[in-house]
Amino acid sequence: MSLKQGRSFTSRWLATLFRPFMSEPPPDLICLRFQLPQSIITPTMSVREWSSWMAKSVEDLENRYQSCPLNRIEYCKCAEGAEHEFLVFYFRHWSSSSAEAVVCADRTVHPRQNCSSAQSELLSPSSFETNALDHVYLLGPPRNAASFLNDRFPRYNTLCTLRFLDPAPSALQISVVLSLVHRQAPSYHLYGEQCYWFSHTSWMSLAKIFPNNQELCNNHNARCRYRGIAVGLSDQGFKAVVAAYELEWQNTLDILQGEILRRAAPIRRLEEETERLRAQEVENAHIREAMEVENAQLREAMMQREHQAQAEIEELRAKLHTALACRTADI
Repeated sequence: MSLKQGRSFTSRWLATLFRPFMSEPPPDLICLRFQLPQSIITPTMSVREWSSWMAKSVEDLENRYQSCPLNRIEYCKCAEGAEHEFLVFYFRHWSSSSAEAVVCADRTVHPRQNCSSAQSELLSPSSFETNALDHVYLLGPPRNAASFLNDRFPRYNTLCTLRFLDPAPSALQISVVLSLVHRQAPSYHLYGEQCYWFSHTSWMSLAKIFPNNQELCNNHNARCRYRGIAVGLSDQGFKAVVAAYELEWQNTLDILQGEILRRAAPIRRLEEETERLRAQEVENAHIREAMEVENAQLREAMMQREHQAQAEIEELRAKLHTALACRTADI
């Protein structure tokens, strides 16, 4: 056996030996990746698509995103180029306290290669009246997310961390807030609603709507600043989001309830049909039981008639025998 074959055999033997002690990876979701991705392409979608997908996602008549709480948010800023700002979210799995899914959210005006791109949003005069691209990147578990963030955002720093205590907001609630932030300013404005505004408004909205949190800052004053100059720092946006959240959340729950009812309709029809067949089976059982009783009574009556007929035959035979005996005696 060659050395390569020996190593292969040893690897298989060790895998077999330790498999009972290795935990299975947690189940994945479309909008939250808890497992290492199978593809090198990182899934991305707009914040409104993200929220819509979550609200209509029903499995076993449940919405799993309501059971995935937010652990923390990191407010990040690139140290080069446009000094792009973005948020990184860490969500817990509904059935595993240790598994996490990382999501990055930011605002751009067109695809960027990295933070130092000469065509990034703060350096592009043509982007003054352009539709904003507010999107999320589904990065998978933290160990996979780190490599993506370091590659896409070279030399970025974590300025602040917002940790949420139980009961923490769910992934579905976070998606609703980000969607509201986008709707407050769907257009990209170079000196107003750009990446700084989006990160600041999202951060402040979440901190106010879900106040059971702790904020830890390394460099709070660096937020919403480009080369030391304050840009996009406004409280009007997050105040509007906070005011609109309750109604929007109720609308989301109504959509979710409608989706659950729609998914439940075939199941309900199947249950009704099963119950109808069961009732019919019970009714048929009663009919069969009554028929069996009737048949038993008929068989009993027939047996009685047969016995009676046999007795009458025996009686006739006895009489005939007696008559023959008397006639023989007379002769």
